[in-house]
Amino acid sequence: MRLFHVSEESNIEVFHPRILSRTDVDQTKGLVWAINETCLPNFFTP
Repeated sequence: MRLFHVSEESNIEVFHPRILSRTDVDQTKGLVWAINETCLPNFFTP
């Protein structure tokens, strides 16, 4: 499966995982948001 990160920032070189502040998510694991190739067109369509 191919994954993509879509951003308006063109200068991102490294994706650093973020720890979520939500209490229903494991606070020991950081996340990097991505979208799969099938859903990618949905991101660009309003």
